[in-house]
Amino acid sequence: MNALVVLVVATLVAQTAHGNLDTDADQPTLTCGLYLAPSSNPRRTSADSFSQWGMYAGKDYSKNDAIGSPDVAINLHALRAHNTEDPDEDEVEHDYLLAIADSLIHNTWQPAIAGAGDEFDEEDSGAVIIPGAGLLADFNTKSDNAYFDVRASYQRVTVGEAPGQAHPGRGATSPFYNQILLATKDVKPGDEIILNYGTVNDEHDKEEEEDDDDDDEVDTLGQEDYTRIDQTVDQLLEFFQKHDQAVDESGKLQIYRFMTDDFLEAAVGPVKAKLIEALLPAHPSGLAYVKKAGGIEKYSQTSKLTAARSKPLEWLAANGMCMDNIRAGPSNIPNAGRGAFANRKIQQGGLVAPTPLLLTDKLTLNMYELAEDENGVMYRQEDQLLRGKQLLMNYIYSHPESTMGFIPMGSNVNLINHSPEPNARMQWSKHPLHTDKYFKVSPSELLHDQSIGLVIDIVALRDIAEGEEITINYGKRWKDAWDEHAKKYVNELTGKQVAGTWPLRASDLNTELEKEHLRTEDEQQSNPYPSGILLKVFAMSNDDGSLGDGSKENPYIFSEPNDQTLYTSSVLVEPIILERTDNGASGGKVLYTLKYEDTTTGTAMYLRNVPQHAFVFVDDEETGDQFTNNAFRHYIELPDDVFPQGPWRNLA
Repeated sequence: MNALVVLVVATLVAQTAHGNLDTDADQPTLTCGLYLAPSSNPRRTSADSFSQWGMYAGKDYSKNDAIGSPDVAINLHALRAHNTEDPDEDEVEHDYLLAIADSLIHNTWQPAIAGAGDEFDEEDSGAVIIPGAGLLADFNTKSDNAYFDVRASYQRVTVGEAPGQAHPGRGATSPFYNQILLATKDVKPGDEIILNYGTVNDEHDKEEEEDDDDDDEVDTLGQEDYTRIDQTVDQLLEFFQKHDQAVDESGKLQIYRFMTDDFLEAAVGPVKAKLIEALLPAHPSGLAYVKKAGGIEKYSQTSKLTAARSKPLEWLAANGMCMDNIRAGPSNIPNAGRGAFANRKIQQGGLVAPTPLLLTDKLTLNMYELAEDENGVMYRQEDQLLRGKQLLMNYIYSHPESTMGFIPMGSNVNLINHSPEPNARMQWSKHPLHTDKYFKVSPSELLHDQSIGLVIDIVALRDIAEGEEITINYGKRWKDAWDEHAKKYVNELTGKQVAGTWPLRASDLNTELEKEHLRTEDEQQSNPYPSGILLKVFAMSNDDGSLGDGSKENPYIFSEPNDQTLYTSSVLVEPIILERTDNGASGGKVLYTLKYEDTTTGTAMYLRNVPQHAFVFVDDEETGDQFTNNAFRHYIELPDDVFPQGPWRNLA
C-alpha cells in the first residue's frame, strides 16, 4: 500500500478506535432467526453492478421448514414493451428508459414461481419481483439450500377482505402474497441462504462477457494482475491482524470498502476495479480464505462452492441486521389485506426492518397502449396514450421533486401499511454497506449503475409490543391521492357507475378448498365454477411404470414427494375430475380420479388417488384484481428531511 493509502487508512483507524465513526445502529440480538449481512460472494444484479448483501440463518431450519415469514411478490406487465418506443421516435429517452427497464427485469422471476403463471397472456412477458430472498439471497446451482414453495404461492387464500365485496382498494395491492421460502436441506445457524436461480443468470453473464469482448478498454485480468492482487491481499491481511484490537468489526468493514471501492477504482480504472471487486470477498474476514485457496485466481474458481458460507452468530450480530423482526399477517386496517407485525418487542429507536433499495425511474412504470412491429416486437404506440401505471408504483419509495424510484427489498417491508399516527419511520441506515456518497450522484448516472449501496432502515418511533401491527406515514401527497380516489369511487358507486359487488377470485375459492368437495365433470355441467377461474392440479406421479402407466385402464397413482419444492408449475395441469371417493381405505380422506392432457405429447393421461391439497384455483388471463381499470396508483413518499438535497431533486 502506498503512503497515501496508509495515511487515509490510519486516519480511519484512529477515528474508529476513538468511536468517532457513526456505527451505533441498533444491532440484532442472538434471538434473530434471519440476518441481512455482507455476502460471502458478491453477485451480479445488472450488467454493471454487484450486490454485496446476503441472507443468513440465525437458527436451525430442517428440510422443508419455512425460512422467515411469507412475503409478497409484485407483478410487472410487459415492462420492456412499455419502455420500447416507436422506432421513428426520439431514441435518447428510449435508450435510457429501456436500459433501466432491462436492469429491473434482470432482478425478476418467472410469474409461475409466485403462483401467477396463468394470469399473463403469452405476449405479455410478465415477470414478478420477490423482495427479501428473491432479491437479496445469493444464488448457486450446486450449493443451494432453499427455494420457494410454489404450491403455497398458488394456494393463497383471501386475506383481509370479504369475498365478492367491492371497495376502492381493489387492484391496489398484489394478490401474490404467499411467497414462502423453504429449506431444501438442513440449514444450520450462521449458514448463508443460497437459492438456485436456474441457468438464466449464468447465460446472461456469458452474454455480458461476450459483449465485453468488443469493448476497446481492457476488461480482462492477466497473470500480472492476479499476482498484484495476491500481494495486496497479503498486505491487507497483515494490516487487519496488526490493528485487530484497535478497530471494531464495523470499522474494519469501512476501511475494507474504501480499499475495494474508492481507491481501487482510482488505481486501476472503473472496468478492472469492477472485475477485481467481484473476485474479492465482501468482508475482510474472507481474505484468509483467499490465502488458504492459494491466491485470488484459484479462490475465484472455487469460491462459490468452498468459500466460508457460514458465519458465527456473534459475527452476524455485529455485522448484520435482523430481517425477521416483522412477520406477515391479516392487517387490522379495513380492506388493506395483509400487514406487517412485530415478531418480538421492539424498543423505541430500535430496528424494525432493514431494506436495501433497488433503483428505478418512475417513468419506467408508466403503461401505454401497445403496438406490434413487423418482427413481432411489442412497443408503446406513437401517440403514447398513457393507460395506467404498473402495480409496483404502489410499493416504491420516491419524492415529488425527483424522477427516482426506490424499490424496497427487505423481507415483509412491502407489507407495512400507512397510518396517520405511525409507530415507525424511514431513515437512512448507519450500516457500513450503506453509502451516502450516492446522494451526490445524478439520477441518470446512479440508475445506469444500479449498485445496491443504498439502505433504508425502518425504525420504531416508540416501543412496539410483540404482535402489534407496524405502520409508517406514506406522506401527504399519498394521502391526498388516496382520498381523491376513494371519493371518486364513492361518487361512482352512488351514481351506480360501478357495482357494489365484486367477481369472485381464485383466492376466494381457495379459501373454501378445505371445506368443500371439488365438483366432478358431471356436477360442473349443472353447477360450473365462476367464469375467469380455472381449476388446476399438481399431477405428482411416478412415470417409471411402478405406479401405473397413465392409461385409462392403469392410471398413474398420485405420489406425494418428500421435497415440497418439487411442486412446480411444470406439473400443474388442468384436470377433468372423473370420480370422487370417500371411504375408510383412504383414511377418511376424499380422493379423486381425473384425466388431463400431457403438455408435451397431447395424450390424455389418467391419475387416481389425488388428494384435495393437490388442487388449486387460479385466475385466468388478465382477470385478477391487478388488471382492474383505474385502480389506485401512487408511490410511498420519502420524508423531506430524509430525501437528500442535491442532484436527486431533479424536478425541483
